[in-house]
Amino acid sequence: RVIAYDPYVDRQEMEDMAEQAQKCLEQAVTAFNEKNAELARDTLLLASQAKGRGDMVYADLVEESEKKGERIRYLFDMLITIGRLKRVGDRAKNICEETLFTITNTS
Repeated sequence: RVIAYDPYVDRQEMEDMAEQAQKCLEQAVTAFNEKNAELARDTLLLASQAKGRGDMVYADLVEESEKKGERIRYLFDMLITIGRLKRVGDRAKNICEETLFTITNTS
């Protein structure tokens, strides 16, 4: 379903978040498959940055929903999407942590 443009949500920000989440997951799987601890560490940092970015956008949308009650359905759709993108980053982080533990026997 395509959601109509809303001036309160930066469409480019959402696209950037989706690309970053996808990159995190791809790198995490590659690090695991190749037993590459350095890539796992780099991806952990990227995943943490992605989560922070998602947290900021989420907070902005919650604040906006309090101001613009008539657009609440759209804003909650965006909140759900952001939450799912953050979960992708969390999964990538978990894979990297498990990869590092497997390779280095440390967390």
